[in-house]
Amino acid sequence: MYSKTITGVLDSIESLIKKPYGCFEQASMTTYPMVIALELLKEIRESINDISQVIRIDEWIKKLEENIQEGYNLLMTYETSTKGYEWFGTSPGHEALSAYGLNEFRDMNRVVEFVSPDGLIRNKDWLLSRRKSDGSG
Repeated sequence: MYSKTITGVLDSIESLIKKPYGCFEQASMTTYPMVIALELLKEIRESINDISQVIRIDEWIKKLEENIQEGYNLLMTYETSTKGYEWFGTSPGHEALSAYGLNEFRDMNRVVEFVSPDGLIRNKDWLLSRRKSDGSG
């Protein structure tokens, strides 16, 4: 039963491995699921004894890391000159996209090493600066 479940999970993960493209929203919709898949694969890999599955997982981890790096680089191009993120990087930044991006980049930072801590801080600070005096958005 366990190996059938793992095989099903692995087959599902394989379908998520894609090259990021498009605007901020499209790039996120490709990249963020790969972040979650990478985190899951790293956990699964620790419990797998079947060498063929370990090799398969290692190949996918490598592909996921490469595609996430591409997605991250693309997403960084959408940071506006006035801070925050926007669909195509034109000012002003969009609060909802920026908040989504902050969550995505924080999750990404748990599984890869290339996320800029300065970018996380900058995005968080920009979002906080957008709050009204009563704390609402």
